[in-house]
Amino acid sequence: MPPRLVLAPSQADSISRSVPGDAVHGAPVSVVILSNSELRAAGLEQILSGAGLVVGSHVHAPAGPIPADSDADEHVFVLDAPVDQQGLATITNLRQLHSSAHIALLCDHCDRHHLRLAFMAGVDAVLSWSSSPAALVSMLRLIAAGERFIPSPLVTELVEAFGSREGQAAGIRHGAPLEREFAILRCLADGCSNKEIAIRLGIGIATVRLHVRTLLRKLGSLNRTQAAIWAISHGFGSRTS
Repeated sequence: MPPRLVLAPSQADSISRSVPGDAVHGAPVSVVILSNSELRAAGLEQILSGAGLVVGSHVHAPAGPIPADSDADEHVFVLDAPVDQQGLATITNLRQLHSSAHIALLCDHCDRHHLRLAFMAGVDAVLSWSSSPAALVSMLRLIAAGERFIPSPLVTELVEAFGSREGQAAGIRHGAPLEREFAILRCLADGCSNKEIAIRLGIGIATVRLHVRTLLRKLGSLNRTQAAIWAISHGFGSRTS
């Protein structure tokens, strides 16, 4: 599902000042920081706690176990990780465990390809370490309210890319999968047949076939086996370790 809101840090700052308190500063925002760097996690915890956010566990290696407490779906998970196989697998595992939680990926670098993979894996936002502390806090409050973000430098890049005729054609050929297609991609990674996918998702087999054909086109795969291999290599599927 594409981001519904894209804001540069300066815009997020202005919104936090202009939106009424109940909309942004109402119920306390609960944050869980997942990072393999104790120094980064401690610094981030200090910034967020100082701004009034409630920070739970704050050091957690992305390769380790994912928090599974009963109220975790109410949290905003902030994952400090690169967009690599391990990071994508962590995002996928988080989304499977906590389907209603908000997930923000905080990274040093993200290009268009990384952005697409991150949203396919299940994040609600991709944030940059180059953001100011005030902007980061504002964005996390809005993420908790259901909004989505991408790094502001990518906004210009995406506009320029898809504003051209070549970019529009590429967008049609390689458009990111829709939410239903995400679910089917995970099923393919689990080795499900069309019938098994239909039963799991509660849709017709003809609909499954249509989505699978669309996925093959978007991923540039020749068959469902190639699509399944791609999905597994990018952290999809409940059998992914």
